[in-house]
Amino acid sequence: MSVAQLAAGRSTPSVLRRASSVGWLTVASTVWMLVLVIVAVIGPLVAPYDPTALDLMNVYAGPSSAHLLGTDETGRDILSRLLVGTAPTLAGPALVVLIAGAVGVLLALSMAWLGGRFDAFLSRVLDIMFAFPGIIVAIVAVSIFGAGFIAPVIALSIAYIPIIARILRTSAIRQRNLPYIAALTVQGASPARMWLTHLLPNLLPIITVQLVVSFSYAILDISAISYLGLGLQPPATDWGLMVASGQPAVIAGHPGQSISAAVVIVITVVALNLIGDRLGEHFDVEQR
Repeated sequence: MSVAQLAAGRSTPSVLRRASSVGWLTVASTVWMLVLVIVAVIGPLVAPYDPTALDLMNVYAGPSSAHLLGTDETGRDILSRLLVGTAPTLAGPALVVLIAGAVGVLLALSMAWLGGRFDAFLSRVLDIMFAFPGIIVAIVAVSIFGAGFIAPVIALSIAYIPIIARILRTSAIRQRNLPYIAALTVQGASPARMWLTHLLPNLLPIITVQLVVSFSYAILDISAISYLGLGLQPPATDWGLMVASGQPAVIAGHPGQSISAAVVIVITVVALNLIGDRLGEHFDVEQR
C-alpha cells in the first residue's frame, strides 16, 4: 500500500463512520426532529388538502393514492391534518420549555449564589409547586380562563419551573463552591460577569439535556390536554385532538386517524428522549 493510500485512509472520517459512532438511533432521532421542524414551518404549504374541508362523499376512506392515510369521519384528509397539526403540537411545548427554562435557570442561579434563607425559602416554594402535577395545573387554568392554546402553555410553564430549577440548583451550588469562583471574587469580578461568562456556560450542558427531556414531557402533556378537549378547539387541530376525534371511529373499525396521530406522538417523544440520553452521555450529565 502506497503512502498516498495510507494518507487517504487516515483522512477519510466518513459521515457514515461518524454516524455509527454516534449511534444510528440518535442519528435517526435527530433527523426525525429536523423533519418535524421543517414540517411545522411548511406544513400548510405542502398539505395536499385543506385540513378543515369536509368531503362527505369520502367518509372513512381507506389509504389510497388520493389520500395516503385515508380520511376521517367527515372526509377530511388525515395526512393534511397531521402536517398542519405539527406546528401547534411543537409550538406549545417549545414555549413551555422556553418560559420555564428561563425562569428556572434564573431561580437556580439566584438560589445557589445567595444561599441562606433566600435559598431555603425558595426551595420550600418549589417543593410545594412540585407537588402539583402539570396537567392538573393546566386543567385548573383552563377551567378559569377557558380552553385554547395560551392557558395550558402558561399553566404548564409554571408547573415545569420547579422541575428545572431544582435540578439546576444542585449543579449551580457545586459550581458556586468551586475554587475558580472564589478566585474571580478576589479579583473583583462582578456577579453578573461571573454568571454570564463562567457559571452559566459551565451549566449549559445540563441545561440543554434538561430542556430536551422536558420538551418531550411537554409534548405529552399538551397532547393529553388537547385529548381531553381543553386545548385547541376545532376546526383547528393538533395531534392530541386528532387522537380524541378519531377515538369513536376506532370502535367502528376505522382507527386510521387516532393511530396515525398516536404513533407520531410516540415516535417524537422517544426520539427526544434518545437525543437527551445521548447528550447526557456526551456531556457526562447525570439525569434526574
